[in-house]
Amino acid sequence: MNDLTNDQQFVALLSQKFAGIRDAVLQTSDGNRSELRVEFDQSEDGYIAYLVFIQISKSLKLVLSKRDNSGDFPSAITLATNKATIRKVCRHWVYASGLVLNRPRPPATVNPRPFSAQLSHALQALDSLYASIQTQRDAPIAAVYLNLLAHLDDDQRIEMKDLPQEAIVSKRVLRVLLNSLEKSGWIAKTRDPESLRRTYISLTPQGMIFRDAAAAQLNEVETVVAHQLGNETYDSLREALIEIAASSEIALPQYIAGYGVADASLFGGGSEGEDQGPPYIPSHGQDFPVVIRPDTKSIRHLPLVSLISRVLSLFTLAYERKCMGSLGVATVFMKHLKDTHCDLDIARQYGVKGNYKSGMERHLVVVVEPKDDRRKSRRVYLTPKGQIIRTSYPAVMSEIESAWEEQFGNQRITRLRERLDGLLNIQPGAYDDYPDTTRWLLAPHRAAHQIASHFATANEVWGSISTSAHAGITFKNLRSLPSAR
Repeated sequence: MNDLTNDQQFVALLSQKFAGIRDAVLQTSDGNRSELRVEFDQSEDGYIAYLVFIQISKSLKLVLSKRDNSGDFPSAITLATNKATIRKVCRHWVYASGLVLNRPRPPATVNPRPFSAQLSHALQALDSLYASIQTQRDAPIAAVYLNLLAHLDDDQRIEMKDLPQEAIVSKRVLRVLLNSLEKSGWIAKTRDPESLRRTYISLTPQGMIFRDAAAAQLNEVETVVAHQLGNETYDSLREALIEIAASSEIALPQYIAGYGVADASLFGGGSEGEDQGPPYIPSHGQDFPVVIRPDTKSIRHLPLVSLISRVLSLFTLAYERKCMGSLGVATVFMKHLKDTHCDLDIARQYGVKGNYKSGMERHLVVVVEPKDDRRKSRRVYLTPKGQIIRTSYPAVMSEIESAWEEQFGNQRITRLRERLDGLLNIQPGAYDDYPDTTRWLLAPHRAAHQIASHFATANEVWGSISTSAHAGITFKNLRSLPSAR
């Protein structure tokens, strides 16, 4: 879009690709002013298109100068502003249209038990078991230990700029986590007197207690699982997970984590483009640390929580490589929309707030009706982009599962699925089909026993079990996680 003619052609083409838009015309006046007029069909598609423009105008803090209110909703809107702003509107318009996605897939039958959901259930079951064991009342949640505390030694401080590469979590996640744990007295920040721009992170005595309690509690989880599954089944579960986890060419976090408090994606936006390699490096935000994984040996002593988390991260990466939106959104939220819409009260359970600021609203996967005293409730609609994500989800999942069965062997994947179900027998519960990758950041200082109420009631299967180590996992190994990539 280098000149007016290109802008006009772009708007005309986009209006043809966006369902519910009857026509769109871009006109210019003297100087830097432009006027965009968009006409909508009086249909559900037209209503969704209208809501998209309302949401775009809200997010860009624009005032729609004219509205034609002759229909059930405005049949046309006009925006008069400068050329640069018009182009921003058009970029948002493209984003909502689904043109940024890959080739839409035809409708397919949904697998009632997708592999990613099994991994998610198993991960949450181990979290639940960890929370219920309570070896130490002060043990922090597993995600906080695995993604930060395990990377901090008693007698060694680490420069803050080096911590993302150690923990393999984004800078913005670490900023939130470190600030919270500093206030709680778990970690200390010290400035280098010779360079005030250099900050070091170290554990406080209280932080060491919490870290050690978490390591012991994770070791107890391994003991429980090995006892309940039997050593042979337990070992085969670990070997299958290690084989898949080792296929990653880049280091992954010890516990699946979002890119930020308000961004559940694993790698952030695409400001840094994909590199096919080798090694393969996914598109990622500037804050995500790309570290090439050195070898397979470094992951063999990781706890089951980390191994399952890594395999789930790899599956998520495979889905996101398809450029069909977020796996978490498609898995957890989309299934509740039998049509193109649902009530906001339902959508709020999955992070939609109706304030134009939640993740799915900002990424124009959904649009929400504006407040209106005449309505008892507000509806949430899938944008054209959201509709493509929902329709394509079953076929994309089938493509990935078939590819994994070919890469790792159908029998191995089948046995792994059976072993994962065994974890649910140890710790049954109603678990989400995809974990919340940001919730652990909201209260990172909470001890495990304080979040036990979020999980199913524990079975008393571990009361008389000894704490002997299994498969080489020991207290010392768990403490050595900083070098385990």
